[in-house]
Amino acid sequence: MKLDASCGATTAEVPKPETEAAPDAEPRLEAEAEPLSESGPETEAQPLDFVVATEREFEEVLAISGGIYGGLDYLPSRYHSWLQDPDHTVVLAKRNGGVVSRG
Repeated sequence: MKLDASCGATTAEVPKPETEAAPDAEPRLEAEAEPLSESGPETEAQPLDFVVATEREFEEVLAISGGIYGGLDYLPSRYHSWLQDPDHTVVLAKRNGGVVSRG
C-alpha cells in the first residue's frame, strides 16, 4: 500500500491481485454452498444495541478483552478514566443483553 500525504491530502493506492481464481477451480452453486460459521452473513444475527458505557459493564468489558495483547491490554487500566472524561463517550455494542464490543 502506498500512502501519499502531500498538500494535506491523503490518498491510498491498493495493489490489485496478481492472479484471479485458479482456472481449474470448480464454481460452487448457490444451492451447494454451506455456511462456514455460525456468525457469517448467511445466518440471521440478532440485532445490536448500542449503549453508553457505565461502571456496571466493567466485568463484561474485561471478559471481551481477555487474552488480547498477551494479557497486556490497556483497557482494564483505562476504562474508568474514559468514563469520567467529559470529552469522551464510551459506547458498547450489546447483543442479547451482553457486551460484544466497545468503541
